[in-house]
Amino acid sequence: MVRNYLKTVWRHLRRHKGYAAINIAGLALGIACCLLFTLYALDELNYDRFHEKADSIFRVVTEATQPSGETVLQASGPALLGPSLGETFPEIAGVVRLARNEARVSYEGLAFDDEVLFADASLLDVFTFLLVSGGQAQGLGQPGTMVLSERAAQKYFGPIDPLGRYMAVAFSDDTLTVRVAGVVRDVPAHSSIQFDLVLPFENVQYTLPQVMRRQVLDGWVFPAGSTFIELADPAQADDLAQKLPGFVVQQYGEAAAETRLRLQPLGQVYRSPEITKTVALSGNPSHAYVLAGIALLVLLVACVNFMVLALARSSDRVKEVGVRKVMGARRSQVRVQFWGEAVLTGAMALLVSLGLIALFLPVFSQLAGKDLSLALLMRFEVVVILAGLTLLAGLVAGGYPAVVLSRFDPAAVLKGSADLRGGRSFTQVLVVVQFTLSIACMAGTLVIARQSSYLADKPLGFDKEHVLLLHLRDVDEGARIYPRLHDQLAGYEAIEGTATSWNAPFGHPGWPAALQLGDTAEVHVFMNVVGENFLETLGVELAEGRDFSAARSTDDKQAVLVNQALLRTLGWESVYGKQLPLKGSIVSPGRMDVIGVVKDFHFRSLHHLIQPAILVPRGVMGGGVGTIYIRIKPDRVPQTLALIKDTWKQVAAGEPFDYDFLDALVAAKYQAEQQWQAIMRYATVFALLISCLGLFGMATLTVEQRTKEIGIRKVLGASVSTVFILLTKDFVKLIVIAFVLAGPLAYFPARRWLEQFAYRIDLGLEPFLWAGTTALILAGIAVGYRAVRAAMTDPVASLRYE
Repeated sequence: MVRNYLKTVWRHLRRHKGYAAINIAGLALGIACCLLFTLYALDELNYDRFHEKADSIFRVVTEATQPSGETVLQASGPALLGPSLGETFPEIAGVVRLARNEARVSYEGLAFDDEVLFADASLLDVFTFLLVSGGQAQGLGQPGTMVLSERAAQKYFGPIDPLGRYMAVAFSDDTLTVRVAGVVRDVPAHSSIQFDLVLPFENVQYTLPQVMRRQVLDGWVFPAGSTFIELADPAQADDLAQKLPGFVVQQYGEAAAETRLRLQPLGQVYRSPEITKTVALSGNPSHAYVLAGIALLVLLVACVNFMVLALARSSDRVKEVGVRKVMGARRSQVRVQFWGEAVLTGAMALLVSLGLIALFLPVFSQLAGKDLSLALLMRFEVVVILAGLTLLAGLVAGGYPAVVLSRFDPAAVLKGSADLRGGRSFTQVLVVVQFTLSIACMAGTLVIARQSSYLADKPLGFDKEHVLLLHLRDVDEGARIYPRLHDQLAGYEAIEGTATSWNAPFGHPGWPAALQLGDTAEVHVFMNVVGENFLETLGVELAEGRDFSAARSTDDKQAVLVNQALLRTLGWESVYGKQLPLKGSIVSPGRMDVIGVVKDFHFRSLHHLIQPAILVPRGVMGGGVGTIYIRIKPDRVPQTLALIKDTWKQVAAGEPFDYDFLDALVAAKYQAEQQWQAIMRYATVFALLISCLGLFGMATLTVEQRTKEIGIRKVLGASVSTVFILLTKDFVKLIVIAFVLAGPLAYFPARRWLEQFAYRIDLGLEPFLWAGTTALILAGIAVGYRAVRAAMTDPVASLRYE
């Protein structure tokens, strides 16, 4: 029986090759798109699952209330937090403290600026990071030792065995000599905790100034890093959380009123971008959910496409069903036939989709910023998804023919009196649904594209073009290098200016500071330390007052520039004669003379409003330099970059030439938006292509069913245009209805997405009109081609059709 069904299905597909090709192509595109997006979602949701004790590991999160009243979540706490928790609560089986910092790591003249992870010896007990050589007791548990990943061992030592060899690790004030005591297997890509170099946690003190070291290691005030705990029984997490408020009161003293501790399961760490000051990687879980939704949307469009074509062919298949039922076929057997046909078509589409995935996976991986490979298709859950998608697509797509056509009375069918009007109406509904989803997807893509263009083109208050940024790890070393570099470059015509600051725009926003107004009022500001010519080199304009001047001896010690946002916050009309009282500031003196107001410029991305900010001179902070700016003439960039690199080697021997261009730094802040635009564009193309394939198939079937009518109309004098309008007007009506429905469907998600930007486009009708017009044109092409061919056919040939 099964063999007979398969033969029948195969013969039907071979007899209607064009119909089968359109169905297979549509389903293949839908399955391929769905599976690509599913791979992304699985990759996002698979973080940290490889740890054997994943269910027992929790991160301690601090919920702190700021002076402004804002509540923030941070994954950083004092160094004593972890050991104290372990000593206080017996249900805690293990504690790991983690911190990270950059350092200059070298071995026999080979040096790199690398990120170092500071961790307790229990790191390899709690987490599943496999030690491949050396012993843990001789590794993190001993002072003066280091553990490397296999990748780092190859990078520094090549084929040489690194165990027992000594490396130099240089921080801003200290250089440690450490012995390699272990090598761990490279950390899996799906770990939120990444590292190549690990030092014992106590070494975190060497990243700080001398006066702060003991306070960080032995006090409860300064945050030192993240704390992870392992529970003997994961079910005790809720009970432990209830005990934490009492622990906070006992240990935190005066800060207890503004501090609360939470326990966060390890599986949620990567999906918590709202938690700041963390050593762990974090992603945005909404991306995975949105992509999964888009994947299902495209697959739904493909299934609807299948159903539309099946319904369009229902008038041809109904006699076949009648004959089968007269010959004794039961209703269930007819259903099995149609569902078998749909599932077989889905299986063939699956094979085609695998080829499409192999073709598009490298491009999609680049768009998504992930290392996705075809090997993922061999994982059990992906195989299950593949089988499930194929079966689901087949059952859904073949559902209406299987249920409705099998229900007809065979006598009515053979007499030609079977009522198919409901099927035609349902077909039209499906076409509207299909194009509604496609138009909504296209409108969303256009909104993202317009916002991305707005982000790229909006004036930022400074000139970002052709500005080279040189990054320095040590601000004191930067202060020694800059004067020499400035003098060497001063005579070159291609260099239009140089300047310095501690933090670059669109990098670190600056140091937080507070202005004390009266007894209780405070204004929170961002503070950046800048050198002379900062405003001129970056093109930041003055709104009032003057810039810093070397000719004024007091400027380098007690002058300050403010932005217009701070002026508005303070309610000042002018800054002449004004002073800023900096509460608890690390600058000295505490009161600064305001000498000018700069026009508001964006020192953070356009996701954020421009906040009150102050610029203080280098002398106030000891003259440090974290970033050097060099403005280059537009027509001389490549040659001048090579010149600057050679000059750097002369004046900054041993310091890496770590550079960016300011415009690239700005663009990097909107990489996620660019990725979403590209992904949505591909999804839209898939959805529209599938929809147009369906319309083309429907138009083909419509022409076939109305061939004799067309011939008669042409014999009676109907023109080509008249026949064209006759065949296309119903389709145009459906697209117009879909456009009307797609507007609200796309508008609210688009508006929600735009709300994440402090500066955004006005969401007008333009994207929706463009989407509707484009869909109408594409649909017109798909339907019009068949309509024109039918209208231009010789009427004699049309009348001989049957």
